[in-house]
Amino acid sequence: MARGRRIRSAIYDVLFLAIIAFLLFGLYKYIFMSVTVEGISMQSTLYDKDKVLVIKGGKYGLDDIVVFNTHLRDDGGGERYFVKRIIGLPGDEISINYDDEQDMYFVWRNGAKLIESYIDSESPLDAEMPSIVVPEGQFFFLGDNRGHSSDSRMGMMGKLDSISGRVIARYRLNGDKFDFEFIKRPQ
Repeated sequence: MARGRRIRSAIYDVLFLAIIAFLLFGLYKYIFMSVTVEGISMQSTLYDKDKVLVIKGGKYGLDDIVVFNTHLRDDGGGERYFVKRIIGLPGDEISINYDDEQDMYFVWRNGAKLIESYIDSESPLDAEMPSIVVPEGQFFFLGDNRGHSSDSRMGMMGKLDSISGRVIARYRLNGDKFDFEFIKRPQ
């Protein structure tokens, strides 16, 4: 009798673990993904080789950090993904202008100067950009490290339907220390 209960209990344990593994796999495959940041374009928010946890789907808003397919090819022929910040959505007018009072360039959206506390102050904007209106179905993106970022200033826009998801956390292993930080969504 006791042997039969132990076998049944072991079977239930295995089934329980299989269900948990299946659920975790489903969460990872359909709701979350992990991406490695390549390069310094998002410093000082994200650094080269940081891993980011991305939640798939949902609505994306201004100042969200997103992962998206650029539809460009990397050196190995694979698709190239960017991790960047959304600065403009369809219909937004974006420009970069010099502010004499503060002796620096600023991004302007729909006539309002953006105050961006997240940008890398060591790498500010260094040139004006004429006003553009973000086309329907697209978004204007910039890296936080403005002096070292390939972004919409070069004429490329992101396609809203190419966004894989929004970055919700960053993590890395620093020697024997695990570093984890949630990325707060702008208010």
